Amino acid sequence: MKISDRLIIARKKKGLTQIEAGKITGIGNRTISDYERGVTYPNIPALEKLSKAYGVSTDYLIGITDIDGTYSEKIAKQAIKDMLINKGVLPADRDISEEELNVFLEDLSKIAAMMNKHK
Repeated sequence: MKISDRLIIARKKKGLTQIEAGKITGIGNRTISDYERGVTYPNIPALEKLSKAYGVSTDYLIGITDIDGTYSEKIAKQAIKDMLINKGVLPADRDISEEELNVFLEDLSKIAAMMNKHK
């Protein structure tokens, strides 16, 4: 799959128009259109802006991987849920909401920061 195709797919998955993507990234919507039509290719700073706006990796956009980042997030969420179930913290039949996952990750980040202070 070409970069232009990946840019279109990632933008549409995020629910953005070219104009909205341009406002978020600071890249002109005409330039985004050129990227998506394969007329020109984004440079590295533009790729970084687009990947952040679309929630995908630059590796996905340039075709190094077919994993767009949302797949990795699903794996991470499942790994956290499995860990909590295995430790007896969470019942196996209960799902984790997005809010609960974010709270868990924030707490985990605080713990990691405290551990780094005491090195």
